[in-house]
Amino acid sequence: MRESVLKGEKFYSVHNDLAFKLFFADERNREHLIRLLKAILDLDDSEYAGITIIDPLLVPDYKDEKSGILDVKLTTSSGSIVNIEIQVMLMPDMRERIAFYVAKLIVEQLGKGQNYDELNKVISIVIMCDTLFHENDVYHQKFFICDPVTGARLTNILEIHTLEIPKLPAQFDGTDLWQWMKFIEADSEEALNMLVKEHPIMEKPAEQLLELNSDKRSRMIIEAREKALRDERSRIKGAREEGREEGKIEIAMNLLLDGMSYDRVSRITGLTLDKVEEIAKESEK
Repeated sequence: MRESVLKGEKFYSVHNDLAFKLFFADERNREHLIRLLKAILDLDDSEYAGITIIDPLLVPDYKDEKSGILDVKLTTSSGSIVNIEIQVMLMPDMRERIAFYVAKLIVEQLGKGQNYDELNKVISIVIMCDTLFHENDVYHQKFFICDPVTGARLTNILEIHTLEIPKLPAQFDGTDLWQWMKFIEADSEEALNMLVKEHPIMEKPAEQLLELNSDKRSRMIIEAREKALRDERSRIKGAREEGREEGKIEIAMNLLLDGMSYDRVSRITGLTLDKVEEIAKESEK
């Protein structure tokens, strides 16, 4: 790999959802996208020959970008729709959200008067930086609609793949997918260089990720996205803390109504004695 051109500047990995789309939806990186898809999906090779990336490049000015659709969407040779997204933060009801979005991609295909047999298959790939399925340690899971007893599949119209980075084994498991997940996981030039040293096949995508990092406009919009994500995390944290505080106040009020002493209520809820006294005065009004 060539020497770094970042000169001490922050390295942006494809952990950032905007960087992920800038990298994998770039037509110049088509071969990397196809390699990633082949590592995840079990499709015939002919399916990759006619891949069309929808909305291949992000043209708008993202200085004030706080959200937006940052998925990588494409169609295969047969017309199957593949949607890839990276979830930097797990949203509430994430499992339901994944199911809803796949259903939406199916439903929006049908125009008035069209038949169900005209529907194209929808494949959703969700890469997560946090753990969603705590009930197992499998980092790549595949979901279909099938009978749990007989294994009979109701339909092939949808397919969902989840990939959880925290579950990735520390040691190489012999798969191309592991190498790509390590590429996505790499959060520094050092980690990227280490990956290339141990797996030379990843040298070209690593070099092009460094090129993306060295592009001034790309860095500007990625940095804006990083700030938006930090603000969102702060907002969520504040909302959770506010919710916990409200819960404590409600518990304190009920305990006070039951005649419990201020000191004991304070010890149970963790609220200060002054706050408990304030709650008591409010409840007496």
